[in-house]
Amino acid sequence: MGVLSLVRRGDPAAPVPARRPLRSAGARPGDELVFLAWGAVRGRSVEIARALGGEAVSLYAPGAGRRPHVAWRYLHGAVATAWRLRRRPGFVIVTSPPIVAGLVAYGCGRLLGFPVALDSHPGAFGAQGDELSRRLLPLHRHLARRVAFSMVAAEPWAEIVTAWGGRPVVVHEAPMLGPLPRPPLVERLRVLYVGRFA
Repeated sequence: MGVLSLVRRGDPAAPVPARRPLRSAGARPGDELVFLAWGAVRGRSVEIARALGGEAVSLYAPGAGRRPHVAWRYLHGAVATAWRLRRRPGFVIVTSPPIVAGLVAYGCGRLLGFPVALDSHPGAFGAQGDELSRRLLPLHRHLARRVAFSMVAAEPWAEIVTAWGGRPVVVHEAPMLGPLPRPPLVERLRVLYVGRFA
């Protein structure tokens, strides 16, 4: 099991030099890396893609306010994924959940000849109340055995991927850099101490 830590030293614009999991999974130096997410939240995918010298692509069905039906979102995601990957990137990392995104990316990779890895969040294992992902665990297990590797956030998830016959890579979340903003004080601080000073 590998561990990849995205902590930068020196120039924050410089990519992290260690790409061992990608190279051992079939990526060649100079290949385009695409980190694909079927969601509007792009923090982790942007951070990892930038650190590895790639591009983060966030696909989600357009719309203001109300979310379209899940079938429409998955259809839109599948078509947009196939359209984006038609240029045959060198390597694709795809966020799960939804596992459907991983299945579409893996199918494109098999058809067009590029390796695919999963970025399996805890929700992809049915944790955090993700009932749909819990019901789709057999698909996740099936895909985890076939992709180049599965990125997970902690050892317990890596153990599950290993038990499934997959290759986990633990990717720790990068620490937030810089000081945290201080919350505004509404009134003077008061402290009540109960005890003895002796």
